[in-house]
Amino acid sequence: MKKVFRNALALALVLCMLPLSAFAAVDYNLGTTNCNYYKLISKTDYNLAPGAIESEIIINDETGNNRNVIHAIEVDLTNPNISVMPTNKNI
Repeated sequence: MKKVFRNALALALVLCMLPLSAFAAVDYNLGTTNCNYYKLISKTDYNLAPGAIESEIIINDETGNNRNVIHAIEVDLTNPNISVMPTNKNI
């Protein structure tokens, strides 16, 4: 019984550490979303470097009063010229 409780507690702690966006299932392809609340307004891709693409995604809710702009970078980690270094704002 203790082993089951210990494993369940460890799983709960790991799940609490994950951001909620890890569980999101929204596909931001132009014109199609799995979410009925947000509507895709536009998606623009910019080439930052070979193997790195920045996307600017603009979405809005169904009332038109909750506009959100998302900036995401997609990185090809198999490209030898690309490396990822984690950092924070104080470095």
